[in-house]
Amino acid sequence: MACWSRSSTLVLLLTLASSHAFAQKHFSGPFVDFGANQEHVIGGSLIEGIDVLSEDTRTVFSAGVGYRYQFDMGLVMGASISKGWLDGDQDLGDEVLSVDWKNDSQWDWEVNAGWAFADRFHAFVFASEVTRKFEVDIANETINFSQTDEQGMLRIGIGGEAYLVRGLSARLKIGTGRADFGDVVTNIDVEQKVHLSAGLRFTF
Repeated sequence: MACWSRSSTLVLLLTLASSHAFAQKHFSGPFVDFGANQEHVIGGSLIEGIDVLSEDTRTVFSAGVGYRYQFDMGLVMGASISKGWLDGDQDLGDEVLSVDWKNDSQWDWEVNAGWAFADRFHAFVFASEVTRKFEVDIANETINFSQTDEQGMLRIGIGGEAYLVRGLSARLKIGTGRADFGDVVTNIDVEQKVHLSAGLRFTF
């Protein structure tokens, strides 16, 4: 009888522990995300064989959706897509050439992997590709025309997320970006700048 009781108690404890672990998966499932970000924005146009560039740091407000899965051991893997809104207009002008870039939105695709611990915290690494489309006006002494150019940037970084209550969590990300211009000659050397993002996320 005592042996049966100990076995039953062990099974009960394991069942409760399993149920508790499942209940604590705060970072698993579909989610929506809202962020405020400081990002490196590059406008670029290929003009007479030269990639004419302008760069600046701008504020971007974003909204996105995604899905992630939290494994029993704590590993979290996911992906998301978001749209951002910004004042991405830039200009470059001198006595020889004038270039105006117009942009007000962007798309960002991200994959991430991390670890959930202490039931309420999630640390992760991420890689993303952000794309922006620019309407460009170009003029010099002999020409005046418009064109559409698209600029993409690969970004990598780290982040942390803290569960608050009822599916709501707060997150912070920091990273850097890289734009590849291949063998094309550019008018400036593009700097590597830090990207910052803070936001709220609701997991269903």
